[in-house]
Formats: sequence, structure tokens, C-alpha cells
Amino acid sequence: MKKIICYGDSNTYGYDPRNGGGDRYDEVHRWPEVMEAALNEKGGGVQVVNSGFPGRTLSTVLFPDYYGNGVDLFTTSMRGQAPFDWLFVMLGSNDCLRPDSVEQITARMAELIRKAKSASWWRANPQILLMAPPQIGKMTDQRSDDYLSGYCAALGENTLAGFFKKSKALRAAYRKLAEKERIPFFDAGEIVQGCSVDYIHLTEDSQRVLGQAMARYAQTVI
Repeated sequence: MKKIICYGDSNTYGYDPRNGGGDRYDEVHRWPEVMEAALNEKGGGVQVVNSGFPGRTLSTVLFPDYYGNGVDLFTTSMRGQAPFDWLFVMLGSNDCLRPDSVEQITARMAELIRKAKSASWWRANPQILLMAPPQIGKMTDQRSDDYLSGYCAALGENTLAGFFKKSKALRAAYRKLAEKERIPFFDAGEIVQGCSVDYIHLTEDSQRVLGQAMARYAQTVI
């Protein structure tokens, strides 16, 4: 049985932003579990581990004393899951909520990928899929503070359109990074985008749509 680790943030975890947040969608509405079910319906014999954590970043933590640095804690997290066959990584949304540039975010993702390639967690050779996170924000001049001010003290963008453009640029940068590192790439932003509650997190339907799309894609690479 092949084992896939899905390493991400709240949109991998399945965070439900309704009712003030804090809740989690059930297993049939979280994209890693939806992907696993769809693959195994076709006799895939695949185990998918949801290793998503709300607030995880590629840089420093969002809040003081809050577990979230996706690069520094990566080795510890993955060692506990070893051995496995594939690593699907989808991070960067929380970094887009900071003043960090797209270039800084991409450089940290490159560091994480290189850590993974050199590790001893794999059953065989390193197999890594880089996923661009879902689009955040919206093409509007509506102030981002109305939705995003709780995520970090120093917002890098003032409007939802600013976040939209930044996350779109990150998707393009990740595509180039995947080509450079010679690993597969999947752009979740072409499939789904953040909901109208906070313009970051996925709806139940979007989680399911992404999981089904990932299952179809995974069949071509794993």
C-alpha cells in the first residue's frame, strides 16, 4: 500500500471558517480524505495522511508561542510519519497574509523541498508534489481589514485585490520552482479559491472538488 503525506495548513486540515471558525469539516469534506476515498474506490490501495495544521507558515509563526513554522518543524513532523512514498506539500497562504514577498516565500519553499529530498524518510526515492495553494482574496478594492486583520498585525496588502494578485503571483512562482527542482506541480488555484466568509478558507464543496481533482491527478503520478 502506498502512503502519501499531505503537509499543509488549515486548508489541508479542513478548517471550517463559519460560526467564527475553530471547527473542522468532517472526513468526507476534507480534500486529503476525499482523495484517498476516490483513489481506493478504483482499487488504488493508498493510505493518505492528513498532516495539515491551521496557521502553519513557511517562515516565522503568525502569533507568539504558536506552533506554525512549516520549515523549522518539518523534519520532526515527517520523521514521525516515515516511511512513506509521496509527500504532497501545499503551503504559502498564511505567508501571503504577511509582508513577506513572493520571492521570500518561494525561497523558503525551496528550502523545505531540498530538506525533503535529502531526508531518509522515503520507502524508495524521494517523490514530492508541490501544490500551489488556493487563490485568496478577490479582485475588488474592498479593504482587507474587514476579513484578514485577525491573521497578522502587519498586513502586506490593503485590499482583497492586493491579496488576490499576491497569491496569483505565488502560484506562478511555485510552478517555476517545481520545474527547477524537477518535481510534479499541481495548481489548486485553478480548481478552487477562498470562500466569501474570509476569502482564505475553502467551503465544504470546494474541499470535495479539490479532493476529487487531486485523486484524478494522483493517478497519473503515483
